[in-house]
Amino acid sequence: LQEKEHLHHLKLHSISADKDRNLEDLKDAIYQQLDLIRIYLRPKGGVADYEEPLIVPRNSSIIEICAKIHRDVEKNFRYAYIWGTSAKFKGQKVGKKHIVEDEDVVTLINAK
Repeated sequence: LQEKEHLHHLKLHSISADKDRNLEDLKDAIYQQLDLIRIYLRPKGGVADYEEPLIVPRNSSIIEICAKIHRDVEKNFRYAYIWGTSAKFKGQKVGKKHIVEDEDVVTLINAK
């Protein structure tokens, strides 16, 4: 019964790799099913990198983003600045438990 319920949520996508038909739709469907979000990193005093977002699971915290980048980033984390829908205002200073949302821009500040 659980398997049937799971299949109920799936959508069928007609594709053709040879004719390059509906491949973008398939990619979008897979992305939606995985429930991932895009985070743009912005170095301190720099510009956000909108070309290569960091892809993380929805409901990720700042410290989980740090851990994904490198264990030293996680270990040396002090605070972050956030721009986007998860922030109450542009450039909000947040701690490690702050939950990011899709397309947030994040500047990580470390202790060193």
